[in-house]
Amino acid sequence: MYGIGEHRSNLDDYHAVTQSLVVFSFNDARLGAEAQQELDQLCEQLTAGKGYIVVVMGGTDNSGNEEYNYNLSPRRAEEVVRYLAPKYDVPAYLVHTIAMGPEKPVASNNTADGRKKNRRAEVQVISNTGTQPASTETSDDEDEVSQARLAKH
Repeated sequence: MYGIGEHRSNLDDYHAVTQSLVVFSFNDARLGAEAQQELDQLCEQLTAGKGYIVVVMGGTDNSGNEEYNYNLSPRRAEEVVRYLAPKYDVPAYLVHTIAMGPEKPVASNNTADGRKKNRRAEVQVISNTGTQPASTETSDDEDEVSQARLAKH
């Protein structure tokens, strides 16, 4: 088992193994069946392995009160953790949650579809095992966004 210090000592060696975006209903922090299925698919890629960290970033659209949104976003991230931890035996010290509120939207808040995408939790599994993730087909924009997020965290 890794201690926390062991994970932090080589953060530059971490790379994204897999990531997923799960969406929530308006004004809700409960995982629906589709979100659970998305998380199940993400966790199928976790090995019994070592050297991984799960980063969960909860977000909201910009509708309504800003303070409420900043309280809702950590609840969304924590709901993902409550689902993953017991079902996939993900140790708590390997999970990091970040509450973003309405900051850092993944889509425009000017449309209903964009607001729906922003009511989300972004889940990333990063690893320091030295093996790069299998290449997945993503658009240049998605790849650029993923790289920018990794650079910031």
